[in-house]
Amino acid sequence: MAAGAPFPGEERYVRECIIDVTWWSSA
Repeated sequence: MAAGAPFPGEERYVRECIIDVTWWSSA
């Protein structure tokens, strides 16, 4: 995944994406 976000919205999107993947993986 991208280390630096070109625009503010992407970091939030990436964080939520990671949280979703982690949640589904541990579910």
